[in-house]
Amino acid sequence: MEKEPGTSSSIGEFLNVHFVYNLNARNWAYTDGRLTDITGILPADPAQLMGLIDPDDHVLVQAAFARLQKNQLDAPLRLRIKGRDGYHWIELSAVQLNISDSDCLLGTVYDITADVEHNTGLAKYANKKNSILHMLSHDLRGPLGIAKSLIKSLGRSVTDEPSKQKLTALSEMIGQAIGLIVDLTKREFLDTAEVALVIKPKDLVELISQYIAECRLSEALAARHFHFITSADRMLVAIDEPKFTQVLNNLISNALKFTQPGGNIKIELKQDGTHVELRLSDDGIGIPADLLPYIFERYSRARREGLQGEPTEGIGLSIARSIITWHNATIECESEEGIGTTFIIRLKTYEAFE
Repeated sequence: MEKEPGTSSSIGEFLNVHFVYNLNARNWAYTDGRLTDITGILPADPAQLMGLIDPDDHVLVQAAFARLQKNQLDAPLRLRIKGRDGYHWIELSAVQLNISDSDCLLGTVYDITADVEHNTGLAKYANKKNSILHMLSHDLRGPLGIAKSLIKSLGRSVTDEPSKQKLTALSEMIGQAIGLIVDLTKREFLDTAEVALVIKPKDLVELISQYIAECRLSEALAARHFHFITSADRMLVAIDEPKFTQVLNNLISNALKFTQPGGNIKIELKQDGTHVELRLSDDGIGIPADLLPYIFERYSRARREGLQGEPTEGIGLSIARSIITWHNATIECESEEGIGTTFIIRLKTYEAFE
């Protein structure tokens, strides 16, 4: 049951209320103890309560309170609060009403730490799975493509028909295996891209550090060197982590396809005011100037086979741009043939995200 701000109400009219805070008297008119169970204390005033909330979530709380005063807070607020045994995730819903001529906040609070940690764990392992899948697809497709080329070359020097038939069958089997790898990675990327965004605050430095660490596990097989440079130890952005990782997977996969063995792939992070800039560069063969304007088109005319014959569907960069656009961010490409390619992603900081 809800009433417009300014109307008189009594607490008994509302069901499932976990707390009532009197904004005029600046005290708790009622609490069922849930907040105390989490924090160990009942904050005496808003300043003390803000002291318990994770500093990264302060801007979120302030924006939510501004919407609440306009009766526009239409979704629960998720934030981190300091508890007895470390930070807890809570889900908070509130409404501002006039009760007995006092402005009050009535709300509910739930400890959702277990659910958030479970989902975070799933996202972490999904990201690892996707990174490994893309790296393996490159590591497997390359040698298989070379093997297929060698069999084709060998077939030209074989004269007896039974041997030719065996080589043809072997070539077809390798071709089917390459096709299966391409189909699996393509389906994985498309399926993930179709899921709605779940935006959460994330330290981009931590995310990229973990991502590069995964890449370096297969650095020897990939025969490429991975580098990470950051201008700060922490940069908080608002992203859908699995989807953003899919974009990284796609860009890294392209860099692997078009960079010679022994080449370098580098990610740089720099914060500039309300934006974070991510630059992913390689020193590969680069993109011809006449193809550069078309690389983000779906089924792009700019698609080319990789250096080891890896097929390209021409949809990966299109989906990557869509995902970046959904984040209210931008992606651009700079490239010079024979020198290398750089993709630049500009994201709003968490504080500036709308």
